[in-house]
Amino acid sequence: MISKLSNDLIDYLINYFNNEENTNKIKSNVIDPLIIYIFDKFYPFLLICGFIFILIFLLVLSIFIMFIYNLK
Repeated sequence: MISKLSNDLIDYLINYFNNEENTNKIKSNVIDPLIIYIFDKFYPFLLICGFIFILIFLLVLSIFIMFIYNLK
């Protein structure tokens, strides 16, 4: 009995999510705002990580250039 009920529920949900109108509602009201919210929260951290990556790259490049000049 529970198996039949769960199968019916799963079939109903599959049919519900396969409907294009419902899918568009879920995308526009749930998924898109969630992605925008997450990006807004992580943007400062991504910016800081990018800045640190550039600084490390410049530091390694300057060490490499000093190493080459010391070999001459």
